[in-house]
Amino acid sequence: MDGLFKIEGNRLTRQFNLEKLWIEPWGRDSLRIRVTHMSHIQEEDWALLTQEEFKVEILEKDNTASIKNGKIRAEISSEGKITF
Repeated sequence: MDGLFKIEGNRLTRQFNLEKLWIEPWGRDSLRIRVTHMSHIQEEDWALLTQEEFKVEILEKDNTASIKNGKIRAEISSEGKITF
């Protein structure tokens, strides 16, 4: 993947200027999305229940990247637009 998108374990990340975005599996057929303009995204899960690891598919194609977890798929453009 180019410098805009990265794979970190089961997580798809996008960094542009000061914005950091994480999309990761969070349970069966679901995704958790976090974004910040701060220097880092907090790792705390706050009130969320711990989830088991799920195998995901992460792909990059034509200035977009996608992550699929079971029956849900998110695609993010290089401009930052997310579609499901």
